[in-house]
Amino acid sequence: MFLSQSADEVSLLVRGQDLRKMSSYLSERVLANRRIRIRYNTEVVGIEGVDNLCGVRLREPNGEIKEEFTSGLFVFIGAKPRTEFLPPAILRNQQGFLLTGQEVANLSAWKEPRPPCNVETSLPGVFAAGDCRSGSPKRVAFAIGDGAAAVTSVHNFFGHMQERTSESWEV
Repeated sequence: MFLSQSADEVSLLVRGQDLRKMSSYLSERVLANRRIRIRYNTEVVGIEGVDNLCGVRLREPNGEIKEEFTSGLFVFIGAKPRTEFLPPAILRNQQGFLLTGQEVANLSAWKEPRPPCNVETSLPGVFAAGDCRSGSPKRVAFAIGDGAAAVTSVHNFFGHMQERTSESWEV
């Protein structure tokens, strides 16, 4: 919607057959906007350019690969967390979002004598940032903050690990 305010045309590529995964409020606005061209069953399979984006390769509904000029590309991956590659020790909610911080602290899976930090998963020393976290507001600024918190938490975690290791050697 934002891009359509300044562009002559915005192409919205939808891998599926409809906009149902988008909120009904937003999908109605998109469908009513004459500057937005919706292209269903179409996906980006390549990008072109060296110093700047100059084009994309698209797989059309018939399977044909087509090259098109563009100077911009915004990618919205979707609302599914895609956390299935992680080991079972990293607990998730029913939708697949990672449990972190206080959600983990009261679980029997948390065995550490210290509480988990806000972005720490149920596996001590493994941290999550951004949209994959359960309860996160799903906004870029929050994901950036989560990333900064995760970096700090990693440093703290390794600091505690060094203290625990040196304490065991002092005995």
